[in-house]
Amino acid sequence: MSVFNDITNALIQCNEILDTLYDGIDVYNYGYGDNSPTNIEIHYNDIVGSGADGLWVGPLVTQTVDAECNWWGDHSGPGGDGPGTGDTVVGNADYDPWIFVDADAGGPYVSGGVIHFDASGTNGSCGALSYHWDFGDGTTGAGVNPMKTYSLPGTYTVKLTVTLTTVCGRTYTDTDTTTATLAGGDPPIIELIYPTGGEILSGVVTVKWYAIDEDFPGEQNKLPIYMFYSADGGNSWRQIDDVLENDGEYDLDTTEFADGEYMIKVEAIHDGVAVDTSDPFTIDNGYTGVKISDVRITDTSISSYQWVKNGDDIEVSAGITSSYSLKREDISADLSGFGLSDTVIPNSFDGFTAKWIVHNVVCNPSDGEINVPVTVNAAETHTKIGKITADNTKPEIEITKPANGLYFLNRKFFPLPKTIVIGKITIEADGLDTNGIAKMEFYVDGELRATLTEEPFSWYMKQGLMGNHEITIKAYDPVGNIATQTQQARFFSLFL
Repeated sequence: MSVFNDITNALIQCNEILDTLYDGIDVYNYGYGDNSPTNIEIHYNDIVGSGADGLWVGPLVTQTVDAECNWWGDHSGPGGDGPGTGDTVVGNADYDPWIFVDADAGGPYVSGGVIHFDASGTNGSCGALSYHWDFGDGTTGAGVNPMKTYSLPGTYTVKLTVTLTTVCGRTYTDTDTTTATLAGGDPPIIELIYPTGGEILSGVVTVKWYAIDEDFPGEQNKLPIYMFYSADGGNSWRQIDDVLENDGEYDLDTTEFADGEYMIKVEAIHDGVAVDTSDPFTIDNGYTGVKISDVRITDTSISSYQWVKNGDDIEVSAGITSSYSLKREDISADLSGFGLSDTVIPNSFDGFTAKWIVHNVVCNPSDGEINVPVTVNAAETHTKIGKITADNTKPEIEITKPANGLYFLNRKFFPLPKTIVIGKITIEADGLDTNGIAKMEFYVDGELRATLTEEPFSWYMKQGLMGNHEITIKAYDPVGNIATQTQQARFFSLFL
């Protein structure tokens, strides 16, 4: 399809431009004093399988071609001048946003009763989203946050299918899987010992509890404990710190909170949830202004409080207590470390927790610590800084076995310009990353055969193979950066 010379006010919409011999769409002029096309809009088309570029805009076309909301064959977007791996875009064109959907089923989920599913991490653009859940027991559900009660204890594989429907009626889907566990054993026992309610607290206070679970004989410290506080009588809760060890004590600095009434809740989770909650108690440090108790940055794409990488989604949340009546506009965060401005008001504020949601972040610096100051400007100004570490460096990987040479029954006999394997062999690889290697995946001819999560990264390949085959290993760091290495080999291995 071509748009050229003095064509103007052209709309190309809702077409399937598939498997063309050359470019999918060309926008250009011939030169020689001819006018360039103007006011060209290209929307909601499937531009896939082009023999050359999906969209080529000639160098003499001065006005930007509006090519938003097209499907380029991959959720990552167009290639070429674009960031993705779909059909390429070359020239002066605005292709962002493009049609995509990225399903996020959340989880894993563990409960002793009703399980609340959460697909709020799902992203999509240029259409309406619908959600279909397969709960793994023959039943299904719909919506972003369905609830489910399983009839039998066990762990179920849950599949979420998200469908994006455009104005043209075309649909695009993505799936994600997670697990849901209905606990069948006895839940833990937990008791909050101090504070229980009615106390007047100041300074650093040691919160005490007692928790036990019969599944941890002699290792009760491994039972995960979660602690929360509430500043609104238990209507909403905010987690204190990360997962706590079950050592029975936690030092809470009450000077991080404005004076007022609070509650504390402790939870132990294993084969169900055990909860104990205090009655209201008073914090009195002689400070009735504004306090930001904590700022937490979460890379929701990888569920990490520690690391973030380019292209992921993040949530910044701040716990705010105050004797003043605050509005959302009184609060701001410096999100310049993620490609936004230094004064961004929160997406939501419920009077207790402020939240910012940022999609497709660009980390600055690309590698290293990113600071996010959160500021409250009311009758006074209060600022607290949250931190997270950016890691956009791929790990290093080397397939150490087989290398070039002749291997017989898992032993290398002598070097060769190529790799020949006779009999079974153990595939081995080394990985290096500043944050460690989270896992390695072993593929044979593009098919995943093994996943290892700890060293040594070696896999005994029992598969019978004859002829030329491709061994691929992918190394993942904890952030999700991936390094890949491939080894071609000729196999003579008939029997398992």
